[in-house]
Amino acid sequence: MAFRPPTIENVRERFSALGVPVAFFDGPGGTQAPDSVVEAISSYLQAANANVGGAWVHSLMTGEVVNAARQAASHMLGGETDEFVFGANTTTLNFALSRTAGREWEAGDEVVVTRLDHDANVAPWLELAHDRGLVVLFCELDGECRLDLDHLRSLERGSLDVAFTLLPLPPGSFHTRAVLLDPWVLVAQAGSRLAAAPRPTLDLETVGRLPLVTFRAPRSIDDALDRFREAGVDPNFVLRSDYNDAVQEFAAAGRGVALMPRLAVNARDERTAIVELDGLIPPREIALAWHADRAGSEQLETFVALAAELCSGLAESPTALRASAASEHGAPLRRAGTAGARGGA
Repeated sequence: MAFRPPTIENVRERFSALGVPVAFFDGPGGTQAPDSVVEAISSYLQAANANVGGAWVHSLMTGEVVNAARQAASHMLGGETDEFVFGANTTTLNFALSRTAGREWEAGDEVVVTRLDHDANVAPWLELAHDRGLVVLFCELDGECRLDLDHLRSLERGSLDVAFTLLPLPPGSFHTRAVLLDPWVLVAQAGSRLAAAPRPTLDLETVGRLPLVTFRAPRSIDDALDRFREAGVDPNFVLRSDYNDAVQEFAAAGRGVALMPRLAVNARDERTAIVELDGLIPPREIALAWHADRAGSEQLETFVALAAELCSGLAESPTALRASAASEHGAPLRRAGTAGARGGA
């Protein structure tokens, strides 16, 4: 199927349910299924409706449908195929998850949810907290109605023992240990001219003229932007998102070229190719941080040492590690300028 740029019109035409004068707002009560989903469900119910695990043909076909769905979810989200579970609804699944996770938890243990969560991810934990004497904490919103995900505030309160963070840190009573340099790369649509070039020669001005897709949050991108500013370049950002998958998805769809740190890139996505910047933008410096006033422990010291050792191995051979992880899942890591790239714009 040829790619069609997502417009309001060609998205709406995929939903027959929108042919009525009603506004369906986002939420469980207003979620409508696209026609392709309705057709797939109808076809399944007509040809293969059965429980899984049986030895008869309809059950075997149902198992194949479930496995295919898990493989699709794995490709989309980057997890292992057997890590995905489908159930009646999110609330039911989360009640099962909360009871399973909480079997060995003790009174006073903490669970963190957010003010933007649907009740499906709140009520199960509140019920578990009521039964087991747990504490449920809520992540609040900032002044722009976005989640405040600054882990350093949790460190200040002592809610976390240790956290991965970016250097430099704002002023505070923290101990840190730098563990990894995370280089910036470009992620282009596989087969595009940029991806197919054997070894593209790039400078900041050339990169700045590309239709760039990147992150919105200042802490995620400001250091990279500083490098452009120092060179007098005003980068051409066409789209922004704070979700790694969304940034790379725009690149895969040919809507732009993603400017991303290497660790944020899903190396299993065959639709995209990594274009090295060779230090054109200084890498992010990732560190472990913990509160200076928090009592040390053998467990903390062991964790920091193991994390530093693992990150050291990743820094020495990031490409080999990513290629190995991708090939294990049947999706070879596609590199810019490698064989198999298709010609294109």
